[in-house]
Amino acid sequence: PQPQTHSEPAPEPEPETPEPQTEPPQAETQQQPERENGEAPPQVRKSPEEDLIEIIESEPDDGVCAEKLLAALRKQKPADSVRSAAAAAGRLGGKREYLVWTLLSHAYRTSDDAEAREAWAEKMNPIVEKLFFSFREIPCCRHHTVEPGDYLSTLQDRFVVPHKLIMRINGLKKTLLRVGQRIKIPVPPKAERMRASVQVDKSEHTLSVFINGLFVKRYKVSLGAEGRTPCGSFTIREKVHHPEWQGHPYGDPENIIGDWWLGLKGPVTGLGIHGTNDPDSIGKDVSKGCVRMLNDEVDELANTVPKGSPVVIRP
Repeated sequence: PQPQTHSEPAPEPEPETPEPQTEPPQAETQQQPERENGEAPPQVRKSPEEDLIEIIESEPDDGVCAEKLLAALRKQKPADSVRSAAAAAGRLGGKREYLVWTLLSHAYRTSDDAEAREAWAEKMNPIVEKLFFSFREIPCCRHHTVEPGDYLSTLQDRFVVPHKLIMRINGLKKTLLRVGQRIKIPVPPKAERMRASVQVDKSEHTLSVFINGLFVKRYKVSLGAEGRTPCGSFTIREKVHHPEWQGHPYGDPENIIGDWWLGLKGPVTGLGIHGTNDPDSIGKDVSKGCVRMLNDEVDELANTVPKGSPVVIRP
């Protein structure tokens, strides 16, 4: 007999191992870097100039925009406000001239850079003639309809505006007004009176006039010899036309005061702004301390700024 053989059973197939399921790739999200303490990093701060440009671009009304610009400038350091105001005015170019006037007036008044101030004054002069000394409607002025009982003298008292300034702005040759006539008054609609001020810059031998905060005119002046013109804050306490001087009547060759005397009240007595019988002295340091002007220019000044107007004399 054949020997009995035992065959090994066939191995059972191994169960298939399922492949791992993979999630579809997710788009990567960019996370903001964090500080060590877990706080988000600070946002990049805009420059002072960009703050002003943003105000200009977002506010179409020139009057409201000018108020917002000045509020923003007051929050800046003086040097920064000068730079940002001048830069913003430069970016406006010939557009929105009232805002250019507002910005450059601030820069001019605040800066001590003689060359820049002279350039800004030259740029503002035609804007002043175009907007202020004209019948145009601008935010710093109002238009008044003459009513019965209105005279230049009564309007002068009501709005604290010299009547000759009203005549000059409106191109009036006569003092007579007619009922129903519309005239321009340099008083903002929300204000009760005009605000005028004077700034003297000794280093430049200049006197500048501002109406309602805006630059209007710049004059060349002479000052005290040996630095006798004091710096400080003063007020125009009196205005005398054709004054006498030390017993010499107006017109006397010995009377050096000229056509007007604008006496100042302040820390120093006897100080004033006046005309001169020596026009060659303008731009020099020759007086005993007073501010001298050409006679036709001091006449214009006296008929622009009222009594009580502040005067600041800077180094």
